[in-house]
Amino acid sequence: MKRMMAYRAVAVAVLGAALSISATAEVLASEYQAAMQSARDKPAMLLYISGVGTGFGWANETNTYNKVRPLYCQPETLSMNAQNFTQILDARLAKVTAENRAIGKSTDMTKLHAEFELLRGLEQTFPCQ
Repeated sequence: MKRMMAYRAVAVAVLGAALSISATAEVLASEYQAAMQSARDKPAMLLYISGVGTGFGWANETNTYNKVRPLYCQPETLSMNAQNFTQILDARLAKVTAENRAIGKSTDMTKLHAEFELLRGLEQTFPCQ
């Protein structure tokens, strides 16, 4: 019960942070990158990305419980946090940029959604066998 109350408190904080960063429900990669460079906005963005990543973790738990293929297969011994999630997201955005550069395209960060790219990064970092 105590743990659920803590999760609810984090969820409320994440929602508040998300609303203060963007008027929409999604955060563009360009907004994520700008917030991470801002001393004022970085804490809220870290909290938001951590909340999104934690939500993906709960979705994975639900899939496992329902005997549905998980989104990604994180090692059971690894505890994820904001630092892990942002490292994975940053690596994913760098990979997309490099892949586009290799075929002569630029990457428009205003067309990429941070949440989707985090999920793709988690899938690539922790593939299911």
